[in-house]
Amino acid sequence: MPEKSHLRSILVEEALRVCLSQYGNGLRAIVLTGSLARNEATFVREANHWRMQGDADLFLVHKENVAPLSDAALQSLAADIEAGLAARQIHVHMGLASVPPQYLRRLVPRISTYELLACGQVLWGDAQVLSLIPSFKIAEIPREDAWQMLCNRFIEFLEHAAEISSATKEISPSLHYATVKLFLDTATSYLVFADSYEPTFQSRAQRLRDLANDPRANAAAPFPLKDFSDRVSVSTDWKLSGRSEDRNTHTAYCEEAMSYARRLWRWELERLTGAAPGLHNACLWIRCAQQQSALQRSRGWLSVVRRRGWHQGWRYWPRWLRLSLRATPRFWIYRAAGELLWRPPRFVEQTNEPLPRDGVWEQLRSFLPELAPNTLQGEQPWQQAARDVVWNYKEFLIGTDA
Repeated sequence: MPEKSHLRSILVEEALRVCLSQYGNGLRAIVLTGSLARNEATFVREANHWRMQGDADLFLVHKENVAPLSDAALQSLAADIEAGLAARQIHVHMGLASVPPQYLRRLVPRISTYELLACGQVLWGDAQVLSLIPSFKIAEIPREDAWQMLCNRFIEFLEHAAEISSATKEISPSLHYATVKLFLDTATSYLVFADSYEPTFQSRAQRLRDLANDPRANAAAPFPLKDFSDRVSVSTDWKLSGRSEDRNTHTAYCEEAMSYARRLWRWELERLTGAAPGLHNACLWIRCAQQQSALQRSRGWLSVVRRRGWHQGWRYWPRWLRLSLRATPRFWIYRAAGELLWRPPRFVEQTNEPLPRDGVWEQLRSFLPELAPNTLQGEQPWQQAARDVVWNYKEFLIGTDA
């Protein structure tokens, strides 16, 4: 069995070969980021090949006078790298971004920016290119960025959670990985609010263990830190090893992850808004949305218009105008995701709560900029709403800060 470092070396070698052969003359540097740069990527054995969970993320930093690669060119480049790796029995999804040097100069304090600064690796070219990023302290990372990270993991979890039902005996590998990520980034988000953020999964797990032994930290936390820390440590160990024999296949693992994430979501919103404990979820969301400026709302909806196109999106204009008066598209999508995670089908069944009426699902879907274009036969209302949320997230939020 090859070591993870060997698989990583093959991946990097193939990515550099393809990128440099096609666009080397226009590049200033190629930078590796994400879990692969932190040496925390997960490789899982499947039949006669290896699969990397998540994306292999590269920044292609082009020269000052060279135009960024188009989306089509990036997709073609990623496909060439993936094909070369598949021929070597390694299946990976490449995440490529083509950016000018000024992109790095304009990066603001965020979790992702800090991890790029702390752990990013220049694979080729200008070894000092990351020094273009303005330095900042961990304490400058906005708490709202941590809450948004938690919401993003909610949505990525939703993409696979629809398979859970009373008949489910074992969760799939994809749902297991989404649950691992939900646990790990619930921890990340909490640590930012607790002024204890660390840039790697391993260091975060250790920091949580330290806080679990601190009475003051436990008193302020939204859940018992010892139990949460134990779950995060187990999830971290699997994230680093990827051993199929250690995969937790029980539905209870998903339900625990949802429980911790829900409690943290409320606890963080209370701190972001100054709300008293016990306020209804919808009221918490409204208070948070009211903190957005008209400029923030306009910027968010202009991003939607640009992505959809003025002519293609004309039939949605009345809907977008109505939604834009209260919040950004990001916040509406997050609200819908939160509502769904409070009533997943299995959770409802186990508490003997009735499923919401069809009208409730339709109201939830009305929060979204658009509905997914295709309806799947036999799909239940919860599953349909979850698919709509995930579709909107991918269509309008990934790749933008708006």
